Amino acid sequence: MYFSFVQIGSLRIMFASLALAPTGLKMVRRLPKNKIFTLVMIGLLGNVFPAFLFPIAQAQGVSSSIAGILNAVTPIFALIFGIAFFSTQFITKQLIGLLIAFLGCFGLILLNHEGTFGQPNFHILWIILSTVLYAINANIIKEAGHHLKPMEIAAFSLLLMAPIAIVMVLFSDAYSILMTDSSSWKVMPLLAILGMIGTAAALVIFNYLVQISSAVFATSTTYIIPIVAIFWGVWDGEKIHLLQYATMSLILIGVYLTKKFR
Repeated sequence: MYFSFVQIGSLRIMFASLALAPTGLKMVRRLPKNKIFTLVMIGLLGNVFPAFLFPIAQAQGVSSSIAGILNAVTPIFALIFGIAFFSTQFITKQLIGLLIAFLGCFGLILLNHEGTFGQPNFHILWIILSTVLYAINANIIKEAGHHLKPMEIAAFSLLLMAPIAIVMVLFSDAYSILMTDSSSWKVMPLLAILGMIGTAAALVIFNYLVQISSAVFATSTTYIIPIVAIFWGVWDGEKIHLLQYATMSLILIGVYLTKKFR
């Protein structure tokens, strides 16, 4: 690994901010002052914090396949926080799906890297925390961001995060790595794609889905992530053991049942 989790996260957000900076600066006069706090929270919860939490977990040995599966619980947390704080309707049968999904999460935590019950893999909690933040962010966008267009939410929130990202890049010693290790430059296009497409473009689409539907529906786009994550993980040589497949299946079944009984 060429960069630390701090450098990866800050570079990702910097590239995402740069991608939408022209749009954000062009519309900056339309930025409603009473929405600045909301946009800061959207930028932090939906982008900045997860951009650091995922690399932290994967630097500690959490595979991309498991990280992708855990992303699928985001709609469940969106439902939980929606019920608790945002007046989302709840059906009692959804408890079945919630319990099964959390049983799967708990099982993944108890399994070690060899896929056996040994030393718990608490680093998975960083991924789960990210899904919680994604879920809260989706509900905030639905509740407080409906007066803004999807592009405005994305551009303004990332524009407000740009100073944080740039300062962190400057003080994280990423520049020294690039200057002393020429091979590290081959990672930069990947980080640029991750920031510009995986964060900036995805954020605009996600905001649109939240506004035309619900936080739970929009976060359901994470259903496709496990399929892609497992495919690339196996292709890259990651080993997934039988008990890990079983617990991951419980997560997907639980999420499915939660959606079915809505």
